[in-house]
Amino acid sequence: MVVQPIDAIAGVQGIISFSCDLALIDGGGIPLCILQSMIVADTAITGDTTRAHMVAALRDLLHGRDGAWSQPVLDELATGGTAAVLLAPEYAFGSPDWAAVDDLVRAADRPLVLIAGFGMTPGTWLREWLGTEGATRRYAGWDTDREVRAGDRVYNGLWCWIHSPGAGTSCVAALKNFPEQRTEAPHRGLDRGRNIVRLSFTDVDVFPLVCADLLQEPDASGSTPRQRVARAIAVEPGGRPVLVTGSLLQGRPWDWNWQRAIQSVVADAAPNRTVVMAIANQAYGRPRETEDEDKWRSLSGVYASKQAYPRGATPFPSGRPVSVGASAEGLVIRDCGACVVGGPILVSRVGPVTGLHLWQAATCFPVGGEGIGAAFAPHACAVTYETHRLTRRHPGQDAYSPRVAQGLAVLRTHLERRASPDAGDILRSLLRGTEPAAEDITEDLYLSMPELEAAVHALAVLCTFDELVPHGRTGLDGQLRFRDADAHILVWKARKQIGTRMYRILQAWTAQAGGHPPLVVVGSPSRGLPLRAGPVELDRRSDWTAPPPSNDAEGFGPVRTASRDITQPRGSRRATCIDLALLEELYLDHDADLDAERVAGFLMHLLRDVIGGGG
Repeated sequence: MVVQPIDAIAGVQGIISFSCDLALIDGGGIPLCILQSMIVADTAITGDTTRAHMVAALRDLLHGRDGAWSQPVLDELATGGTAAVLLAPEYAFGSPDWAAVDDLVRAADRPLVLIAGFGMTPGTWLREWLGTEGATRRYAGWDTDREVRAGDRVYNGLWCWIHSPGAGTSCVAALKNFPEQRTEAPHRGLDRGRNIVRLSFTDVDVFPLVCADLLQEPDASGSTPRQRVARAIAVEPGGRPVLVTGSLLQGRPWDWNWQRAIQSVVADAAPNRTVVMAIANQAYGRPRETEDEDKWRSLSGVYASKQAYPRGATPFPSGRPVSVGASAEGLVIRDCGACVVGGPILVSRVGPVTGLHLWQAATCFPVGGEGIGAAFAPHACAVTYETHRLTRRHPGQDAYSPRVAQGLAVLRTHLERRASPDAGDILRSLLRGTEPAAEDITEDLYLSMPELEAAVHALAVLCTFDELVPHGRTGLDGQLRFRDADAHILVWKARKQIGTRMYRILQAWTAQAGGHPPLVVVGSPSRGLPLRAGPVELDRRSDWTAPPPSNDAEGFGPVRTASRDITQPRGSRRATCIDLALLEELYLDHDADLDAERVAGFLMHLLRDVIGGGG
């Protein structure tokens, strides 16, 4: 037997507890997979119909699929074959899905816990489900003498499967206590539960909650779900770790109420226990221009207090650190689309080789209508994904030339191919030109967003020119090259630089030894006068190691100096500058009738005045 009801927690009403004969911690962490589903249609929710796409995703996750996955995707996300926790959003399934999901869980060859939302499900179905005998033991997370008694009410809740091969499978159903006020509360017939559930594993206490139950603010009665969880945790100060899960359907992931709720759960409720919160939302977070909104993505991720995790959250390819007020940290899933991400949550104490990673969200797979797809190329690396996302965060205004949108699509395709220049080189060169990267700015792009937006739009427009292609040459500068001429193009919108400083950097670049194709710099500083246009020429200020000019010195015979000192380096690189504003004229002040003429003029300027002809 895997699950057994246990006595109520002393002094804590409104919690129904179950003892689960299963260990979740492996090597100091809890293997966790978050399934961020596609948005479920309102008609499917109110009609309590099947969510076939979620059943397909769970099939791939637990068993694989012929022609797509030779083994369960879960083995890629949570290695070692130990127990894993799978968390799905609110309304992930309808009552018609229970039998199919139960079959998938019972057939799994590894221990697992699946927490997934259901609804809006009739009370008659729940009562019949509870009274049906089957291979899976069924338990109610409510008072069966008082709750779910009406004949025409519907419910929103969670199914919590606990499965251990050879030992059996159990499913605990829990009900949402507080309906969302704008959309759920007005729904005729929607009832609420009065109890929440605690799943007491051998090494972890798990409290599964549904969406608005986490948002309910403390009141004088002390009956809100957060208050009940806090009191239950306080019964065992310094006890085993606590995992609070949230299954959400939240269309505003950046809402500050969620930040308050997260802080309350992980930092305020239990200062003497390790409390971690995991959230699975539907894929509501589309790319947004402002960082205050975009950084929350779809809110799905893992959160903990800064006191318990003083080193904060480490970035991972599929997880991005985020601060939650002054007292909590989190790692949100980078992708705001439908996907599944997995890795262990650290719950052991910080030590010499532990405490560096809150959640090792290393791998992400997209979820579609047929199930789980192959890893999307940008997900393999954080800088590639964030650069790809940058092209979607700033799609350009309606008045811009359509070349902006077309070029951004070309850039995304290039990033997905993982060709040269790669995402890191593109980001570095857009902001720093020919200078090497000083530090990794992947998680701090918002600090340079005005410059990046201007630069990526300019680069996108150039990507629409038939004469230009990505240069495809590892280790060389610029982002593009001429298709029929050996010269590179560099778009450079310098952050915190003046034009004079940009020019000095280019002078130093031209003075370097080693061959490089001629470089056309389309750039501008973020402040001060524009970048000096025309060929980059060396002078004394650009290289203080060079001797002074000697061809003007007086003298005759053997003491007369040569016209050029042999100690002076001979420049082998050429660079030419064009004001970025000339390119911006092509797309900021768009005129469809003049577009072809303007593009031809700009290209002629590049080829004739800069390169010296088409060859």
